[in-house]
Amino acid sequence: MDAKTASPVILADPLAEKGRRAMTDTATKRFPHQDAAVPAVRAWVRETLASWQHFADRADDVLLCVSELATNAVRHVEDGEFLVELRATEGGLRVGVLDSSEQVPYVRHPTAEERSGRGLLLVQGLADDWGVDTRVTPGKYVWSEFKRTSLSRTETRACRADRT
Repeated sequence: MDAKTASPVILADPLAEKGRRAMTDTATKRFPHQDAAVPAVRAWVRETLASWQHFADRADDVLLCVSELATNAVRHVEDGEFLVELRATEGGLRVGVLDSSEQVPYVRHPTAEERSGRGLLLVQGLADDWGVDTRVTPGKYVWSEFKRTSLSRTETRACRADRT
């Protein structure tokens, strides 16, 4: 998906199509546009994923990507807040950052001497998909998605319990 034209799409939920209750968790939190917000975002995402018992096998990738998206929000927006969203379904996890800047991020290819500009390269390499939705007003929604590689035993039991 082209990052400049991508729009957020809620991950397909095959159980909903079959009339069964799906496992879906969503969490959002606002953070100030301050450097200290980036470690706070990481801590909140780590705690949220741990409480959901989701994505233990992808946690490092998720944390690195959300750090990069939050860093971009802090660096490129002068004041106010930005919103971080986590949405988990049986198929995967979407991590999104909504900020008030209309500047669309793009993957750069910095030289070895440049000190910055590698964040979206990392997101592109670690996430299964990523993109930008510019249809939000004001600002943009930058997201990354991670497919579920396998369900843990705890998650499988939780899914079965939710369906009954």
